[in-house]
Amino acid sequence: MSSDAAREVTARESEVLGLIGAHQTNAQIAERLRISVRTVESHVSSLLHKCGVRNRRALAVYGERERVIAPRFDGNRGLPAPPNGFAGRSSDVDHLDDMADSAAGPLVCVLSGPGGIGKTWLALHWAHRRLERFSDGQLYVNLRGFEPADDPLDAHAVLRELLEGFGVPTQSIPDGAQSRAGLFRSMAAGRRMLFVLDNARDTAQVTPLLPGGTEATVLITSRAPLTALAATNGARQLRLGAFGDADSRRALADRLGPERLDAEPDATNAIVRHCAGLPLALGIVSARAASHPDHALSTIAAELADTDTRLDALDTGELSVGLRAVFAGSLRVLSAPAARLFALLGASPSSDVDIRAVDSLAAGPARAALDELERANLIERTAARRYRSHDLVLLYAKESAASMPEESEPALLRLIDFYLHTAHGAAAALLGVGHVVVDLEPSVPGCVPVALDEDTAESWFDAEYPTLVAVQKLAAERRLDGRTWRLAWAIGAYQWLRGLSVEGRECWMRGLDAARRVGDREAEAMMRRYVGDSLTRVRQFDAAERYLEAGLRLAEAVGNRRERYLVHTALAELRHRQLDDGEALRHNENALNLARELGDDTWYARSLNAEGWFRAHLGELDAARRCCERAFALSSRSADTRGMADTADSLGFITHRQGDHARAIVHYGQAVDLYGELGNSYTVANALDSLGTVHESMDRPQHAREVWRRALKLYQKQHRLAEARRLEERLADSPRG
Repeated sequence: MSSDAAREVTARESEVLGLIGAHQTNAQIAERLRISVRTVESHVSSLLHKCGVRNRRALAVYGERERVIAPRFDGNRGLPAPPNGFAGRSSDVDHLDDMADSAAGPLVCVLSGPGGIGKTWLALHWAHRRLERFSDGQLYVNLRGFEPADDPLDAHAVLRELLEGFGVPTQSIPDGAQSRAGLFRSMAAGRRMLFVLDNARDTAQVTPLLPGGTEATVLITSRAPLTALAATNGARQLRLGAFGDADSRRALADRLGPERLDAEPDATNAIVRHCAGLPLALGIVSARAASHPDHALSTIAAELADTDTRLDALDTGELSVGLRAVFAGSLRVLSAPAARLFALLGASPSSDVDIRAVDSLAAGPARAALDELERANLIERTAARRYRSHDLVLLYAKESAASMPEESEPALLRLIDFYLHTAHGAAAALLGVGHVVVDLEPSVPGCVPVALDEDTAESWFDAEYPTLVAVQKLAAERRLDGRTWRLAWAIGAYQWLRGLSVEGRECWMRGLDAARRVGDREAEAMMRRYVGDSLTRVRQFDAAERYLEAGLRLAEAVGNRRERYLVHTALAELRHRQLDDGEALRHNENALNLARELGDDTWYARSLNAEGWFRAHLGELDAARRCCERAFALSSRSADTRGMADTADSLGFITHRQGDHARAIVHYGQAVDLYGELGNSYTVANALDSLGTVHESMDRPQHAREVWRRALKLYQKQHRLAEARRLEERLADSPRG
C-alpha cells in the first residue's frame, strides 16, 4: 500500500484489511468487529478502490502481505528483565492472579500509587511469573508520563513502537493516528498477549493503546488512578500502598542478608521506620549498604534520622533515580494551583490534615487542588474531609515550602490561626459554664476558623489533637508567644477532659515560657496554675506547690480575683492529695470568699461541694452531706453539669461512708453519666472505680468486676499506671460470683 493510500484508509478499514489477510470471511469479520455484514461489505468495497485492486482475492493477498502473522520478539519477549529481590506484595500478586484467571474477556488493570511505591516492580514480577499465559508474546512500553525531565510519549509514537514490536515494516505503518490504532487492534486481535504500559500520564494517553480482541491482557502503571479508564473501558484498579514493617525488613534482608540486619537491630529498625514502607527508599538504602559491605548500617540510619539529610540519603546522584527525582516528576504534571498547594502543605507540621484547615492554609477553597494531588497520588484521602501525605512526600513538600517563603510563611500563620481560633471555640463549648475563657486577637486575613458546638467540639478535638500539639510546638519555635500560650489554654481543655496530665504539662510549659517572654503576667499566672495542677495529678507534690504558690503571688500582684479563686481551688486539691484536709479547707475557704465577692453562684456551688468533700475526709459526714446536697441544688439551678457531676461523686463517697450503699450506687451512677456527658474520661474512671467498691461492700462481686474492668481500661488508656496496677490486683483477688 502506498503512503498516500495509507493515509486515506480509516482505522476500521485497517482492521478489516488485516482480517481479510488472515483469510476471515465477511461473516467472521462482522462477528469479530461486532458490526453488520453489510458494513463489512461497504468497507471491502472502499478498500478495493483505495488499494487499487479488482477483487477480494487480490485484496486478501494485499492484506496478508501487510499483516504479520506472528509478532517478532527477542529472547526476553519484549519485557525488561524481572526485578531482583522482589519482596512483599503477596496479596497484590494474588489479586492480579484472581483477576486474570476470572476474566471472561480482555483484562485491563491499572496499578496505581505514588512514585516509588513499586508499581513497575510488581507488574514485571507478575508478568514474568505468568509468561505461559501469554503464549503469543509480551510487549512493554515506558510511556514516560511522570519523568522529571522528559515529556510523556505521544500515543501516536507509541503505536509505531508497538507495531514495530509486531514486526510491521516501518514503511507499512500508517501515518494517521486512527489508522495506526486500527492496525494495532487488528494485529492484536485473537492473540494471547500481555501489554505492559508503564508510567502512564492519564486516560487519554493509554486509550488509543488498548488492543482489540478478547485474549489480551493490559497492565497499566500510573501515579494517577485513571478512574475515567475504569468508567469507559471497564479497567480494573489495584492501588498499591506502603509496605508494613515485616515486608520492609524482608526487602532489606533479601539484598543485605538477614545476618547483617540481625547484627544491628536498632539501626535496622530506624531504617525501616524512616523509609516509611516506600519500596524505592528501601531499594536505595539496600543498594548503598550493599556497595559498602564493611560500613555500619548505623551510619545510614543516622542520616535518615535527621530530616535535613533524609532525602539526601535517599538520592542516587542520577537524574532519574532518587526520591527527589520521583517527586519532581509527579509535580511536573500538576497545574499551578495544585503545585502551589503541595508546597504549602509542607508548611503544615502534620501529615494528616482536614480540608477546612487546608482552605485556610491556601487562603481559599482547596478542594479542586486537593483532588488533583490525590489523583497524582501525592496525598491520600482517608475520610470524607481528611487527607494524609506519606512522610517522605511531606518532607519533599517542606523543601518546596522553604523555597517559597513569601507564600509559605503567611500560609503557616493562617494555619496556626485556624487551629487556635477553632480550638478556642471548641474548648469554650466543652468547658461550659464556670470557666474563664481567654480573649483572642482577630485571625489573619484568609483564615476561616470553624464554629463548633458542644456536639461537634469533642469529635473535632479527637481528630485534631496530635495536630494541635504539633501546631503549638511550631508556634513556640516561631516565637509566636501570644498564640502559643492561648493554644495551651485551648488544648488544655481537651487534655483535662481526657486526663492527659503528662501531655498537658508539656503543652502548658510551652505556654508558660511564651507568657513569660511576652511579659503577660496574668497569662503566666494561669499557665503556672495549669502546670501545678498537672503535677498534682501525677503526685509530684513539691513541684506542684512551687508552681501554684508562684501563680498565686502573680494573681495577687495583678489583682485578678478569678485567677486567685482558681489557684486556691488547685492548692486545696493539692493539700487534700497530701492528706492535709485541714489545710485544704483553709484554701477552700479563701475560694468560697472570693466566689461571694465575685457574685459567681457556679463557683460558689463548686467550692461548697469541695468543702463537703474535705469534711467527709475529716470524718464530719453529716456536715459534709449537708454541704454537698446544698451544692448539688445550686449547680442544678445554674445548669452546671460539671458541678453536678462532682457533687454527685462526693455524695456517693459520703453515703457509702455512712453505710447507705443503695443511695451511694445511685449517686455514683449519676456521676458516671454526667462525667460521660461531659466527655471527661479521667473522672469517669474514678467514679467507676468507686462504684465498684460500693458493689463489693454489698457483696455483689459480679457487678463490682464489671465496672472495675471498665475503669481499668480507662486507667490504662490514660497511662495511670499506679491506679491500673491497684485495680488489677483487686480484680485478681475479687471472687467471680
